[in-house]
Amino acid sequence: MFEPLPEDDPRQRKPDIAKARAVLGWEPLVSLEEGLRRTVEYFREVQAA
Repeated sequence: MFEPLPEDDPRQRKPDIAKARAVLGWEPLVSLEEGLRRTVEYFREVQAA
């Protein structure tokens, strides 16, 4: 079902939006907490369908 991870695949990801902020002036419109809440809600709806 799942393929093995590539040798160079990071074991822990640490997303950093500093470059997007500096280069693009981009800021997220949704907080991490709200984004996670929406994501969980979405997957619950998908599973229920």
